Amino acid sequence: MGTGGERVDGYAVDKGEIGSVVVGYRNGRVAAVLLGDSADDVVQQLEKRFPDVAVHGPCGDKLGIARKIAAILEGEDLPPDVPIDVNGTPFQQAVWNVIRSIPCGCTQTYGHVAAKIGKPKAVRAVASACGANPIAVLVPCHRVVRSDGNGQGYAWGMDRKAALLERERIGRCQDRHGQML
Repeated sequence: MGTGGERVDGYAVDKGEIGSVVVGYRNGRVAAVLLGDSADDVVQQLEKRFPDVAVHGPCGDKLGIARKIAAILEGEDLPPDVPIDVNGTPFQQAVWNVIRSIPCGCTQTYGHVAAKIGKPKAVRAVASACGANPIAVLVPCHRVVRSDGNGQGYAWGMDRKAALLERERIGRCQDRHGQML
């Protein structure tokens, strides 16, 4: 789902079973995916966190991403090639890259993600990076759980995290030897 060279700046809002979603675009790439209870709620979140995107105003859902995210609980899957423009520290970027590799329908623990980035003791820092993630669903932090398999916090609410995991028919990902992938 490329942009075809089209520069899209601004945002698109939609509503689905998981609530309202705003997708913020910067230079034709997704810079933010924020979830909330209403259109006003998500636009306010965007204005607060991404004034450089919000200033452009609504641009319509030219790339169809807001509609797809809003409809995710209705069975639609997102294509893997959505262009994103996510800013963060090098540590956050490393965490988010690992999280983007977690397959739909699987979870990994904060400890596993920490180990994957070569910092096995940085479990709390991984949880903080998840909390700072500005791109819900596309950087699927909802797939990261505590070592006991339960959810931790989720920036957009535990009900949404549970709904997303249910939608993906969550199960732990293991290889044929029972090891976490």
